[in-house]
Amino acid sequence: ERRRAATVRPPHHLSAKRVDHMSRWASRLQYTPVQRGVAPLSRLTNSQAERFGIPVTPLEVRVRTRPWRRVVVAMKRGTYPSFAYKIHESTRRMQTAKTFDARLAIMAHDRKDAGYKLAERAGVPVPIVHARLNKIDDIDWAAMPDRIVVKPLRGSASRGVYLLERRSPGHWFDHLNGAAVTETQVVEELQALVSENKVGRPMIVEELLAPHPDVAGVVAVPDDLKVFTFYDQPAVIMQRRCFGTHDMSQYRFRFWDAGWNDLGPVKYADRLDTGMAPPTLRDEVIDTVSRLGRELGASFARIDVYETARGVVFGEITPHPGPLAGWREDLDRLLGYEWEIAETRLAAEGRPIIIPR
Repeated sequence: ERRRAATVRPPHHLSAKRVDHMSRWASRLQYTPVQRGVAPLSRLTNSQAERFGIPVTPLEVRVRTRPWRRVVVAMKRGTYPSFAYKIHESTRRMQTAKTFDARLAIMAHDRKDAGYKLAERAGVPVPIVHARLNKIDDIDWAAMPDRIVVKPLRGSASRGVYLLERRSPGHWFDHLNGAAVTETQVVEELQALVSENKVGRPMIVEELLAPHPDVAGVVAVPDDLKVFTFYDQPAVIMQRRCFGTHDMSQYRFRFWDAGWNDLGPVKYADRLDTGMAPPTLRDEVIDTVSRLGRELGASFARIDVYETARGVVFGEITPHPGPLAGWREDLDRLLGYEWEIAETRLAAEGRPIIIPR
């Protein structure tokens, strides 16, 4: 029987040479060439893998391609992680959980006031809250200090946010939009956003933070430090400077790893500002975000903080930040690995990412 099996020939319409060629062709379909200029994953720093001694198996392989018969670096399909995929997976879970009367645990902290309570439990300073409003009509402008932030408790993309500094009674300067506004104008614009269901009706009025003295002469409001955090491990810090405009094409960015090494053009390459200095309180930023991540207990969250005249202050938590387009491929893979490790750590500690409502 074994001898007969050894002498089996392919069907008459497929020669042995043809079968061999098809086998090699099918094998190549399993691999995706790595773009030139993309750093191999095995050479990238992975903060959690290094900290916990987790071996990161190189996913790159060398494949001989035809007809050029040259060796190229490739990745086996289905084996490499992706940050963009994990974001989409998480948003799908958020929707699916509703069917089972549950929710993602992180969504309990999505509102601005819930995020402040979490920060207070972690011992992290938050902006001073001057008023909580059921609707914007309830604001007492005369009782407000000269520098305030007015924003909805539910919203995204800075929609409905005003960074106001009083110029005269009834008149303010909005540092986010770079324009003078009146109190009536702010109220009417927010009412329109609420009626269009673009923001929630409840509002919060808080202090407009003053920038750190080292940059007080450069910017009127602190830079946004948007930290991509996996459980309690910061991985990437996106430093964003708005320059008093709501036009995102005018924003400037710089990207750092957790050791404050410049990551280069990993995103927004057309708006990168390599002359933007990193924060002065760098160690405090990392420590603050780590404590917030530990208290939050989420596999991923973008945690926003500010370097201010009174130290590092909490901003907000974003579960599913966008846009996802534009991330350089090596960072997309690296952040995907960070997410996987964080999920495993949380499961090992018995901290669920989905909870009953």
